[in-house]
Amino acid sequence: MPSSSDLLATLQQHLQDVHTDPSRPLDEKLLDECVVFLPPTVKQNPSENHLLMSQISRLSPKLRQDPSALVRLLEKLVQPFSFEDVLAIEPPVDFAGGLAVEALPYNRVMLQLLKKASASTSDLDTLANLQPVVKALVQLWLSTPDVGVADEASSVLLALLESDKEAVDVAVHGISATTSFKGGHGLLWRRIFDDKDIYSVIFASCNSNISRKDRSLAQARLLSVAPRLGALDWSCLTKSHNAEIEKNSGMNPSKEGLLDFIAVHMADYKEDVLIHLNLIQFYCDLIKTVKQPSSEKDVSVSLHLLRERGLHQRSLSFWLLPNDPSHDPLDLTFLSGPSAQYMSTYVFEYPNAFLRDQIQPAVLQRLSRALSISAGQWAQGQSPKHDLNVLASLPRVSLLPQMGMGVGLHSTPLLLVPCKNTSADALNTLATIFRGPQSSLKASSAASSELSVQPPSYLVEDDAEAAAARAIFYVYHAYHDSLFSDLIDHANIVAIPDRALAAFNVISSIAEANWPPLPRENRFSESSPPIDLSCLPSEAKLISLLPSVSQAPRQLAASGIEALLQSPIRERVFPFLLKPAQTFTHLVGGRGDPESNAYKVATGKWDCLILVQKRLAELEGMGEGNEQTRSLLAAIADRVQEGVWGSQSQAGGHVASLEL
Repeated sequence: MPSSSDLLATLQQHLQDVHTDPSRPLDEKLLDECVVFLPPTVKQNPSENHLLMSQISRLSPKLRQDPSALVRLLEKLVQPFSFEDVLAIEPPVDFAGGLAVEALPYNRVMLQLLKKASASTSDLDTLANLQPVVKALVQLWLSTPDVGVADEASSVLLALLESDKEAVDVAVHGISATTSFKGGHGLLWRRIFDDKDIYSVIFASCNSNISRKDRSLAQARLLSVAPRLGALDWSCLTKSHNAEIEKNSGMNPSKEGLLDFIAVHMADYKEDVLIHLNLIQFYCDLIKTVKQPSSEKDVSVSLHLLRERGLHQRSLSFWLLPNDPSHDPLDLTFLSGPSAQYMSTYVFEYPNAFLRDQIQPAVLQRLSRALSISAGQWAQGQSPKHDLNVLASLPRVSLLPQMGMGVGLHSTPLLLVPCKNTSADALNTLATIFRGPQSSLKASSAASSELSVQPPSYLVEDDAEAAAARAIFYVYHAYHDSLFSDLIDHANIVAIPDRALAAFNVISSIAEANWPPLPRENRFSESSPPIDLSCLPSEAKLISLLPSVSQAPRQLAASGIEALLQSPIRERVFPFLLKPAQTFTHLVGGRGDPESNAYKVATGKWDCLILVQKRLAELEGMGEGNEQTRSLLAAIADRVQEGVWGSQSQAGGHVASLEL
């Protein structure tokens, strides 16, 4: 193996030979060796690296063969360079030529070089003054047929614009829009949006005169990037920059900007159902990504715009109003799912806005109809997944019983989700709802105990949601008092591992739940829908919502782990968790590999046991334990020592078989 200096000399001579005779083939073996061994050497000697880069820069325009091997070496050599170093290379790097769509082998290394400009404001300002380079970057991003290059161009463009944007901190009406930018001068933004030649590239790439394939690629890339751009600078994306260009695209420059072109004018959603599907997904991303507050309380500027343009209502309607005669049956087939996803995003990201929305009763009624299916459909896995997703995303206070919905099980769609003849999707939905918001899992019940002496208006959103999760758990358990017996039955059927694991998920979600206490002053009424997250029942009101005939506990625990310690839940759950996991020895029927299924279920049971142990230890550590918790902790410690499978000799292994 030659030394690094000999390798460098051999490479330089080879490059000189190719420069002299451009028809001479590149020595790919030599170049591949250099990729591995040369960069560490030249990195320690910047002058050598600079000379080598200059030599490659002179050679590249003359090459007549595939330059891929040379480009791989370039990608390694440029890593230690700053953007200023790159600009100093002689002859100058032809950025615009390297970013041309037809120069595919050079595209990635050119993007790598451009991204270096995001390191400093002076480099960004320099790049902004290189108009042909910026134009070539935008053209490459929108026009290249190579998906990987397009993704990288998108990433580079966003990185440059983020670095060039000044910091903004906004928080209004409870919606946070705090951003942390490096603090550029905005010259690159002005170059892209105020330079007619570059701004027109965006519109021209979606022009009906180009091929449908190329137009679809550009549209998809604009839809992907627009939410991020909106989060960086909403004003820039929604105002007019060139009235002539915008008017030619069917826009009204007096009140519409690039975002309106993308969301409304760019594609004819009536022409192609797949375009409509992509638009709905774009609207989802937009309201999830751009959370800057608008003048309307609890509504972001992105949601406000979609409402103003009628896009919000249109996106919801395919799920909410499936029988609307204006809907094409074929459109419903493709758009019902994306529409449900948009609804889920809306109610999850803007819970208070939803609670004040007139569609709240219609959403609950739509869910009740969707979840009113036979026990056989649930048990055979024909659960309405999209509807369950909407249900799990709703503000939990909206899932408490309401007289306007009906009585008993029909007073809330949540009670229509079965726990006996059920599916994994249904059980996982229950787990999500009972657990409460993720942020509440980090707070201890002791830390939140003081909330009981505060009026409901002091409850932050996540605390209100967590408190509502507790109320919902007890309401559900009161109407489905066989909940834990059913969960254990499902967990014992190793032949259906997804449902068994979902059963453990429900138990785990309750164990880890931190439920703040309900307010002392009742703000919940069954006769009218809640109007914000603080419309919670008091403890007394919650008890009044429970059916008197239920066998569920009447004394309501303060936390999830304490709920598991209540009788008769304790007598069902803990003996089951302490039993050794079931083996695959006698497995009959079911899906997939029996041994694999048994191990997955055993691991799920083990994880659930470890979580319960942790929560019991926390309870003991807070001084809220007793002799019972200490006895359980000792029993769990003994079981944990036996490992995932446990001691089969003590309890024996038995796997329930699937009844068809």
